[in-house]
Amino acid sequence: MRVAVVGGGIGVFHINAYKSLPELYDLVAICDIDRAKAQQLATDHGISHVTTDIADLCQMDHIDVIDICTPPHLHYDHVQQVLAAGKHAICEKPLVSSLKAVDDLIVAEAKSGRRVMPIFQYRFGHGLQKLKFLVEAGLTGQAYFSTVETAWRRPRPITWYHGGSNGRLSRVGSC
Repeated sequence: MRVAVVGGGIGVFHINAYKSLPELYDLVAICDIDRAKAQQLATDHGISHVTTDIADLCQMDHIDVIDICTPPHLHYDHVQQVLAAGKHAICEKPLVSSLKAVDDLIVAEAKSGRRVMPIFQYRFGHGLQKLKFLVEAGLTGQAYFSTVETAWRRPRPITWYHGGSNGRLSRVGSC
């Protein structure tokens, strides 16, 4: 599969993953709004094409998958663009911010004949596996509302999240 990565922040981890599996993936392009950063990533990882605009990637016929590693408020539009271009979309979490947006992406995915693959690596973590065990054992009762709180510390400021923060507490509720 020929892959392009959009976003040189968390996208670096995606680049490393693709490069570790050269028999499966050919990383052909990098996109970041900071051209110098994108160029450095391309040089460091042997990526042949650099751009600052996701629309350029969408026009490249030889790309199969575009991996979206951009700030969350851009995910909806980026996934829509990628699907409309006839490419598969991998998207960092959170995918989008509402159920309506998810429903829209489901429709766009069906129309495109391509796949949307959101990143949710925590679904297989110990905490969720323990919860799954408790539910299957009948020990939890009927769920009516749930919240998930995740805290982590990052070594550099996150400038796109509420003006920047080195730590983040994320809270999501669902019915």
